[in-house]
Amino acid sequence: MKIGVDFDGVLYDSERYLRVKAELLDIENGGCGVVDRSCVCLEDAYGWSREQVEDFLNKNLVEMQNIAPILPFAKEVLQKLADEGHSFVGITNRGMNAPGEKEATEKRLAQDKFPISKVVYNQKNKLQACIDEQVDFMIDDRFENLIPLAKNGIKCLYLRAMPLGELVCDNVTEVQNWGEIYRIIKCFENKSKQ
Repeated sequence: MKIGVDFDGVLYDSERYLRVKAELLDIENGGCGVVDRSCVCLEDAYGWSREQVEDFLNKNLVEMQNIAPILPFAKEVLQKLADEGHSFVGITNRGMNAPGEKEATEKRLAQDKFPISKVVYNQKNKLQACIDEQVDFMIDDRFENLIPLAKNGIKCLYLRAMPLGELVCDNVTEVQNWGEIYRIIKCFENKSKQ
């Protein structure tokens, strides 16, 4: 199978690192912190202007992506699946938010030695990239990214980090960690062989 993987919040804990950095900056600037915890975009989460968000991302995004650790067992599970014959393509919006983001990502991926054969950058809407790359499964941490994929028959794993209400959508399975991801892919693979 070909598996698409997002980077931030899926392979790397960069979403949480960025969120903490934003929280600290908001407090330093006299803000009251999170306005809406369920919002992913910083404008809505903190009530920032678009200019404040762009300034924050330009100054902090690449640094947070560089220092964020790999999520527990992400590398081991990808390697295990690769050893079993699966292939991986990174599908990410990295490259569109801050200068140097793509170059820093290439360097980090080489350093971390993930078994990813290709990266498709600048993907806000990941459906076309998944179709073009013939992805069987997509792993992402943003539910809204997965809905169009699921509606087009692509199996999706939603690696959930934010405390939100129950989200239900055909072809989307919620997971909490890379052990669950491995279990679900293996179960799907076993059912497909029957």
